[in-house]
Amino acid sequence: METEVRRIDPWDTINDIGQDDAELRRQIALRYQLDGASTSADEIVVCNCALEALNPCLAAVTQPGDTVIIESPSFYAALQSIERQGLRAVEVPSHPAEGIDLQALEHAIIQHRPKACWLMTNFQNPTGSLMPEAKKQALVALMHRYQLPLIGDDVYRELYFGKQRPLPAKTYD
Repeated sequence: METEVRRIDPWDTINDIGQDDAELRRQIALRYQLDGASTSADEIVVCNCALEALNPCLAAVTQPGDTVIIESPSFYAALQSIERQGLRAVEVPSHPAEGIDLQALEHAIIQHRPKACWLMTNFQNPTGSLMPEAKKQALVALMHRYQLPLIGDDVYRELYFGKQRPLPAKTYD
């Protein structure tokens, strides 16, 4: 086995991966469908890093001067991205084990009229919090009630140690 691995050109593992890789997008969509999230390959965009995916999501639903709700503490690059796009961040407190405080979130929505929420429901950075499934469902219901886009930064979802991978918030949409 070791000699076989040494013969493999490392570029052979990534040469075919790109934004237009239909098979990769299909496999990602199937992975989400296994979790109950209705997603088609046409809805999947392949990017090189999380921010490369999140920045256009933010730009699609906001304009300079708009407000975006984020968790506190927050992933530092989220703050940089919001600033770079000329947006205003409103921080909402997060519980270190269960994620964003939904009552405080609703209060911030009413008070600040944001155009989007950028949240990490699974293994939030920097706290590592994992939002319980019932709370994710309540979060999605809250977003629906206020017709507010949720930009789900779910980059760490695969880092689970339990028997089952945590579901994305998209499952409840």
